[in-house]
Parts: sequence; structure tokens; C-alpha cells
Amino acid sequence: MKFKRSRIGLLSLFLCWGGIVPAATAAETVTFRLGSFEQKIEMKDLERFAKKGKLSSSLQLYAPWLTDDVRDTLNRRLDLDPKKFDRSMKRWQSSASGKQLLAALGLAFPDMTVEQLHAAVSLASREYDGMNIINLLRSYPEDNITVDLTQVAGLDLSNVRSPAASDELDSENNRR
Repeated sequence: MKFKRSRIGLLSLFLCWGGIVPAATAAETVTFRLGSFEQKIEMKDLERFAKKGKLSSSLQLYAPWLTDDVRDTLNRRLDLDPKKFDRSMKRWQSSASGKQLLAALGLAFPDMTVEQLHAAVSLASREYDGMNIINLLRSYPEDNITVDLTQVAGLDLSNVRSPAASDELDSENNRR
């Protein structure tokens, strides 16, 4: 009887754990939002555009905006060291630069939480050789990620430093 109760307790623990910690997922689709218009795009179509410049039928609507510059941006390697990112994320979130970026990202990616951003960076750094926007989108820990194109177009990231860059600047200022 004691063994049976402990098996039930163990089973209950696993069921509760499964309800708290979702199974690992990755973005399979991207919902582009432009004003009140929304369209869901397969991630593989966006990846094919980024790699080969080929537009699927679902991306044809966006052809005027999907320029070579956009393609280069999607493929550009991000200078983001995941180990430094992990160590400095919490402190960076409370910095002016971090708050500015997170506010902008919150508008551009309305369904994304800070935790999901952190998970995407962590997964992309482990799964892919070189981190870029496509890999980050693919690593988003939900089936779909929504991108508000109006907000993305208005993003000004010129004054925003990454967590690692913020730490390096702080270290340099402290040495002076």
C-alpha cells in the first residue's frame, strides 16, 4: 500500500510539473500584423526568403518591403554572447537602455514576455551556428510569434546597447 501511494504521488508530481513547465516548442509560424490586418506565415517561408531571396505566395503581399536590406538584416549575425547575456540580463532589464529596448520589443512583438525572449536567446545560442533574427524567431518558445510590422518599422535601436555591451561599459566606467 505504501508503494502504491508513493507511485501515485510521483505520478501526480510529474503531471503537475508537466502543467507548470510546457513542452519545448519552437515557432512554426509568424503572424504579421499591419494595423488591423493580420496574416500568418509559415516560418519555413520566411527562412527560405532569408536564405535564398525566394518569396512564397504567402509573402508576395509583402514583396515591396522584403528588400535585400531586410534579407541582410534577417541573416546578419547578432553579436550576442549567450553566457554574458545570461549573467547580465537581470541587471540590464533595470537599466535605462534595457527598459527602452524591452518597451520597444513589447510593442513590436506584443505577445512576447521577457522570459520568452531569454528562452529564445538561450535556445538559439545552443541550436544554431551563429545567432541571427531568423534563428531567434525560430527559437521562440511558442508555436507562433506575432510581429507588429508598424512598430518594427518605427524601432530606433541606435541608442540601445546589448546586456553584454552594457556590462563592458559599466566595467570600463568603474575602472576610471
